[in-house]
Amino acid sequence: MSIDVAAVDGGVTLLTINRPDKANALNAAMHLKLTTIWQELADDETVRAVVITGAGATFCGGGDREAWDRLRSDRSYRRRRMAEARNLLLNMLRCELPLVAAINGPAIGVGCTIALASDVLIMSPTSYLADPHVSSGIVAGDGGALLLPLLVGLPLARQVLYMGRRIDADTARRVDLASDIVPEEALLPRALEIAAKLAAQPPEALRDTKRAVNLHILQQGLVHLEFGSMAESGSFDTDAFGRRGNT
Repeated sequence: MSIDVAAVDGGVTLLTINRPDKANALNAAMHLKLTTIWQELADDETVRAVVITGAGATFCGGGDREAWDRLRSDRSYRRRRMAEARNLLLNMLRCELPLVAAINGPAIGVGCTIALASDVLIMSPTSYLADPHVSSGIVAGDGGALLLPLLVGLPLARQVLYMGRRIDADTARRVDLASDIVPEEALLPRALEIAAKLAAQPPEALRDTKRAVNLHILQQGLVHLEFGSMAESGSFDTDAFGRRGNT
């Protein structure tokens, strides 16, 4: 039950969301770690690119529902988690290293956000992205409402956010969200191959180019995330909160 980090040849690091018995849903410790790990990796001069994946058959099943009662009852805890959610996304977007997401199964809620904040997405034929916040009575404030319209366009983003439509691998490839669809057994090798190519690029040129590209998102993101976080926090006080889904 952890965020595992392992060095791979050629300056590539593999980050694995490792809680397969719970569909890799993020508990409090894992959620906190994912707010800080990106700068830790960027500060390591031996790391040139990062591959993100999930242990077992799921990329990330979202946030741990076991914490939902506390989110409703403990406002101090809720405030901390909302701040973490903002920082998780912002720190991923600010991370200078190229991030390659190997989507080995469902990427749901915050798992979808982690995938969308990566630079390159590789998917298996059965993997998909989903953001069921609204179906769970929660405002989609932790990244989906910011990233999906920018990356897949408003019509598809509305279907995903408002009605819970999944973005399957074929759709992700059609809208250029995913660069590759490969069989499950080839997914991680393909992601590591792409990461190795990125790691071999001139590092300063690549890092500053990534910063320039992600400024398009960050310029909108600060205002969006402040509102979204506030609105999502208020969701936990409503009767509709927690009906179904996983975020």
